[in-house]
Amino acid sequence: MKTAITTSASTSTTTKSVPTTTTSTGPVASGAIATTSGTSFVIDGKLQYFVGTNTYWIGFLTNNADVDLVMQHLATSGIKVLRVWGFNDVTSIPGSGTVYYQSFINGVASINTGTNGLQRLDYVVASAQAHGIKLI
Repeated sequence: MKTAITTSASTSTTTKSVPTTTTSTGPVASGAIATTSGTSFVIDGKLQYFVGTNTYWIGFLTNNADVDLVMQHLATSGIKVLRVWGFNDVTSIPGSGTVYYQSFINGVASINTGTNGLQRLDYVVASAQAHGIKLI
């Protein structure tokens, strides 16, 4: 897929094609994403009340079984919506066993897509879906 970027000056127009890519871990089921309507949430296509919680820390768990256990307990407790954080920036590379998503070192930003980076957050999303929990 290509996206056209158009700029214009007073007498000329230049169009440049720039390749774009998208990455997906698979299709998102209809209603799988909690949305808003004004100040209310819409879950599974219905405006409804829900039980939810904030678990900023779940993406920092380094073991898939721990993530699944937390999700199982949340689902058993009737929690339907979970707020997770998708950021954890560092200014130096941490030691083994520490999850971080992005580093800012010497003015250079770098995204960590490794097993101690965004792959942890990807697993949280997959586990939430498997346990019927919506994420915001």
